[in-house]
Amino acid sequence: MIDKFQDVAESIRFLKFPAAALGVLFLAVIAAILFGLGSVEMKQFLEPCFTGLIWALATYSFIETFESIPAPADQSAGFLTKARRKLSRAWYWLIAVVFLGTTVFALILSSRLLSIWLRG
Repeated sequence: MIDKFQDVAESIRFLKFPAAALGVLFLAVIAAILFGLGSVEMKQFLEPCFTGLIWALATYSFIETFESIPAPADQSAGFLTKARRKLSRAWYWLIAVVFLGTTVFALILSSRLLSIWLRG
């Protein structure tokens, strides 16, 4: 599973900078709305900006985390090297499971936020 995540992260690596830029943009818009720097009409864009911020952060963190996963240990490696490599890959497995859980949560949250926004 983590090797597939690495393949996906490597194939969408070009989205790393746009995701970070969008995250900063959404955060700036949210801050402007919350601190009253924008007009009253801008408050209607709080939910979509929050949803965009969540997905921009998720995309950036996915690419950053899974673009370089340690390879499985060679059979010729020593015991400590194998144990360290397996422990490192197990940590990535745990991160992958947590990431899948937070993605499901983000999907649910996004659908709720956007339905609230569309109802107006």
